[in-house]
Amino acid sequence: MKKQESTLFHLLSCVVKGTAPEASLFANMGAGEWDALYQLAKEQGVTALVFEKLESLPAEVAPPKQLMLQWFSHTLSIGKQMERKYLVAADFAERLAAANIPVVVLKGFAIAAYYPQPLHRECGDLDCYFMGKMAEGEAVAASFGAVVEEANYKHSHIKYKGLTIENHKYFTSFNNTARGKGTEAALKQLIFAQAPARWDNSALLRPNATFNALFLAKHALRHFIDEAICLRHIMDWALFLKAEAANVDWQLLRPHLESSRVLPFAQLLTRISQRHLGLPASTPLPDWLRGGCGGSATVAGSGCGDGAAAAGSSADCGDGAERLAHWEEMLLADTFGGHPSMAGETFLMKCKRILRRFRRIYRFRDLADETPATLIWNAFAFSSYLHRKL
Repeated sequence: MKKQESTLFHLLSCVVKGTAPEASLFANMGAGEWDALYQLAKEQGVTALVFEKLESLPAEVAPPKQLMLQWFSHTLSIGKQMERKYLVAADFAERLAAANIPVVVLKGFAIAAYYPQPLHRECGDLDCYFMGKMAEGEAVAASFGAVVEEANYKHSHIKYKGLTIENHKYFTSFNNTARGKGTEAALKQLIFAQAPARWDNSALLRPNATFNALFLAKHALRHFIDEAICLRHIMDWALFLKAEAANVDWQLLRPHLESSRVLPFAQLLTRISQRHLGLPASTPLPDWLRGGCGGSATVAGSGCGDGAAAAGSSADCGDGAERLAHWEEMLLADTFGGHPSMAGETFLMKCKRILRRFRRIYRFRDLADETPATLIWNAFAFSSYLHRKL
């Protein structure tokens, strides 16, 4: 691991633990190393989070003044953008709540609540679920001037005061596969199993912790298989577990993680959260989520705790741990490897990106929730460009 990567992990672990960074680690950093750290933080979507900790460094080991000002300006801009999005989202939710339409927030906006400074968690659109009242909610939104647009089978787009709201009919791009439909059904069951909670004093609602555990892991896995993830996705998981582990019904959740083939990836995210992001060892997690053996397959293909042999042998468990370590190395190398932007993408560049995706599907097939053939077929048959209906 490169120096700037380990330094970034240290700063992010301080965010998770709520501690100050070790000043000695920054004593000999030159201007070039600081600039590399800044660029890496931007690439990983954690610019503002890192700045929170840099502010506490003694002056003698702090970044160069010019870079610190640039970092501060970037952080301030992120905070202002997120505050504006939050205020518009809260206004939107208040209007729908007046018509008895609940606005349950998904992904970034919902996870921001677990961050020490929620406005420093970068996100784009507002993803939400109207608890089965999609059509009614769209009609109410249109009545107060929001623009409703069809997007794809998973969600529609609602444009309101400059904010794009993804109104979900479904939680995932399940593409009509048996496993995908099973995962979608599990998510719907879980979100209705417990009432959502209010976010601060607004009408925005957050889903229950058990739903979020499956949804976050599934969402991050699909991003990883399709295009890669950044450290922000793993920070989401670490901070979610720190805040909500005691509130997740792990006994209820485990069969859903297994049947959806999300469990190995959830174990991997947990391992990285503990080893690199400072998730406390005291976090109340089941042993099987940490990668231990305990009843059924915990790592795909490892044989660890296979149903045919409930406990699994110590050799099987060791093999499972080795696989997790191997996947950790692969995931981190991929995360820090850099990925081309789609901005200004030409037709040739798009073709190359599609080929890269197919290589990813094969390379990470043991972590994927579907077979490579299914994923490649779905990349064509259920492309958002085709607006395929189910």
